[in-house]
Amino acid sequence: MMTRPVRIFIVLFCASVLWAVTGHNTESSALGKRVVSKEEQEIRGLASRDMDGALKALESYIEKEPTNDELVRLKGDLLLKADRKEEAMAAFRKALEMNERSKTALIGIGKTQMAMGELDAAEQTLLSALSLNPNPAYAHYELGRLYELKKDFDKAVQHYRDGIESLGFKAGCSTK
Repeated sequence: MMTRPVRIFIVLFCASVLWAVTGHNTESSALGKRVVSKEEQEIRGLASRDMDGALKALESYIEKEPTNDELVRLKGDLLLKADRKEEAMAAFRKALEMNERSKTALIGIGKTQMAMGELDAAEQTLLSALSLNPNPAYAHYELGRLYELKKDFDKAVQHYRDGIESLGFKAGCSTK
């Protein structure tokens, strides 16, 4: 039987490996699973310096492309990063209405539910996203984070391992 500190170390190690092999962004990885638009790169760069400016710029892009669910989802990401959870949830839900198969909008809803402390709802949402996802690394990463919050370290490690393996890497993470 492993001690709690050893188990926690293994969970963090597995999470770090998944984070690293996906290019620090499990949604738009360096492995090319989703193409990131020039606008999204620009907005994310601006957000690191000026969140309000990034949100204003993003609103102008959304006005030009009101049917672009990815821009609305990006707005949710930025609002969540700014700790504006209710607004983030509204943006993710709108993106999901625009594209009911948007796994990234569904994952955004799950991340927001986690941030709001709604862990059981987040679990169901993220499991739904996982079932829609042909490239599940991002969903596995978020499920790993969720199970860490629930202190279910075995499930956390399993999802981190599954995420790593979904990218074609052999994962040696285990709490056994």
